[in-house]
Amino acid sequence: MAFCSKCGKEMNGPFCASCGAAAGGAGGAVQQGQPAKKGRKKMLWIMLIIVGGLVVVIGTAISNSGGVHPTAVGGKECSDNATIYLEMLKRGDADAPRYWKSGVRPVTLFTVRDYKKIVQGDFMQADGKPYPLARVYYRYEVESSTQGGIPIRKRWDIVLEPSTPNLNGTPCAIVALNEAQ
Repeated sequence: MAFCSKCGKEMNGPFCASCGAAAGGAGGAVQQGQPAKKGRKKMLWIMLIIVGGLVVVIGTAISNSGGVHPTAVGGKECSDNATIYLEMLKRGDADAPRYWKSGVRPVTLFTVRDYKKIVQGDFMQADGKPYPLARVYYRYEVESSTQGGIPIRKRWDIVLEPSTPNLNGTPCAIVALNEAQ
């Protein structure tokens, strides 16, 4: 039984029916025995490894680009403290100022009706440098009212220091409530 030295298929005459190569090949030899399947299996494994690697890379990229992560900046405690503070303002709870840093005068919003977290990140000084004690912010769109009772919708940044305890003694004290730029 003879096999083509070029494509590895069985030959029954002077030329390969599959690729048209001469039976003798370039060196005049005819390959005897089993066809060359080793190269095909190796190529299949290489392709499977490449495809598997691409799936892993794409999956990782997609999972890492998933927008706002509550624990990504400042940790869960900071995210919770910002949300709890707004919820307490919404309920009219007199203990809301206890989420502020000792020595900082709490700022309040009047008649909070609803709020929605928009974005969060590291809070920097005006010159772009970080504060000596790291700060993070959580931006919310808040439906509230003015002191005179006029309904408003504004974006506010709640700024916290993750390493500073609030008046409740838990980490992530609020240090500022700023109208978002």
